[in-house]
Amino acid sequence: MGANVRAFERLRDRARRCRQYAEHQIWRVSIPEELAAMSPEEVTLTLAEIKGADEILKAVIDRYNRNTNSDIRFMSFNDYEQKYGNPTDSVWGSISESSRLVAMWCELAITQIGGLEELKSSTTFNIGALHHSPFQHIAPGGHGVQNTTYSITSNDLRAIIDLYQKHVDELSLDVTRRRKADAQIATIEAQLIDEPDPDIVRAAGKSLKTIVEGAIGGALGNALANPGVWAPLLALFS
Repeated sequence: MGANVRAFERLRDRARRCRQYAEHQIWRVSIPEELAAMSPEEVTLTLAEIKGADEILKAVIDRYNRNTNSDIRFMSFNDYEQKYGNPTDSVWGSISESSRLVAMWCELAITQIGGLEELKSSTTFNIGALHHSPFQHIAPGGHGVQNTTYSITSNDLRAIIDLYQKHVDELSLDVTRRRKADAQIATIEAQLIDEPDPDIVRAAGKSLKTIVEGAIGGALGNALANPGVWAPLLALFS
């Protein structure tokens, strides 16, 4: 795991603790022992670190774009907050909401950086246009398995987002898996702002597919989790 991913994981985990702390303040209940070290100062520090996190993510994406002649759009935390924000009136309510957005934005960044770092050692072949034509390069003495991958359109992705938003509650995901699934959908939706990057979309889609498959497979007593409903998603990222 790269240092960049670890930096976002630390910031994400701190943001989650800050949200818990704020929500305990809102509801005037005692703070659990594991949050005893929390303080308003740590909340302030967490939000102050967003600028540095912005710079890390932008540097990774800029470097990848230069090396691969790609055009992945950098989404800063302010961009993310404007797109997904839901500000509240109370001071602690605002901190809770900001912390939620920080955690979700970090999940998006972890997915994006992880996808880009996996491709750093890959070899790129630019061959004009191939339409439904498998291509494979195998080094001398090597062997390989041929896979044919067709492009996923923006319409495909929009349909998956709409499907998820309509039926996700039927999966009865726990808090952790729901948060992770929401982050994958946010990653896919962010890609629709510009030309989607297929590698990032594929990484987020496969992660979402795994969560959905696990929920359907484990929902023996949940009649609402209908595998047929999720067939388009399962097929698109197979």
